[in-house]
Amino acid sequence: MPEFAYRLICGQYVLHKDGQPVTAPVDEVALAFSRGEGILHKHGKPETVQQWVVQARQKLLGSNDNPESTPALRQAAGEMARALTVLQGRFLLEDLNQCLRFQGYAEQMYDRAMAGTLSSIDILGRVRQPSEV
Repeated sequence: MPEFAYRLICGQYVLHKDGQPVTAPVDEVALAFSRGEGILHKHGKPETVQQWVVQARQKLLGSNDNPESTPALRQAAGEMARALTVLQGRFLLEDLNQCLRFQGYAEQMYDRAMAGTLSSIDILGRVRQPSEV
């Protein structure tokens, strides 16, 4: 199974697969995940991740137009659409890479961000505690 990990190169995030770069550098990373389940669906360039979430929500909510869709299915699709969440920023590499390895870690980061306790890094790679941001 391939190993994916983000690295900082000249202050920008680059996703690597088995040690080789596979994405263009970005200043920030976005994480799309399902609240409640903690499933990471998409990560990377913020614009791409945001676009994916919009399209996924449209597809889920569009299932309501399917005449074969049951009320329970429509309700579940709506809940799934509402659960899609995006967290974007300059994350610590350890946190970011944990999201790729462990289901639920993105949601833990989100909870820390909402509580004001999620650390970040500046463009030079220095760790910034929440009180310093």
